Amino acid sequence: RHRRDPVRGARVARAGGPLAAWLIDHEPALAATNRRTVPAADVLALPELPMPPELAELLTVDALQFARGLAPLAERLTAASKPVLVNLLARCRPAVLHDAADVLAAASTGIALSLADLCRLRARMLTELRSA
Repeated sequence: RHRRDPVRGARVARAGGPLAAWLIDHEPALAATNRRTVPAADVLALPELPMPPELAELLTVDALQFARGLAPLAERLTAASKPVLVNLLARCRPAVLHDAADVLAAASTGIALSLADLCRLRARMLTELRSA
C-alpha cells in the first residue's frame, strides 16, 4: 500500500528509518512508485478510525462500563465486525484493556480470542514504552 500512497510511504520510511532505506536498496520493488512530496503535518497526523457512535461512547467510560458494553459485542463477533472492534481497541483508554481482554477471552470464539490477545499486546506495549 505504501508504494502508491505518498503519505503512507513517508510514514513507512519514517518508521523504518535507515532500515527502510537499506531494505529498498536490497529489494528495489519495495520503493514507492509515487514520488510526490507531502507536507510533514500530513505524515505526522494519524487518520481517524471508523467508529459507530454507539461504540464511540465506550471510549469515555470506566473499565467496568467498557467491559459491560463490550460483552454483548464479543458474543456475536463476525469477521465483518472485527475491523471496527480493532479500531475501538486501538483508541480505547489503556485502563480498560485488561478488562476488555477478559471479556473477549470469555467469549471464546477465534475472533474474540485474537482481539483479547490484541488487548494484552497493546497493554504490554504501552507499559514497556512508558518504562523506556
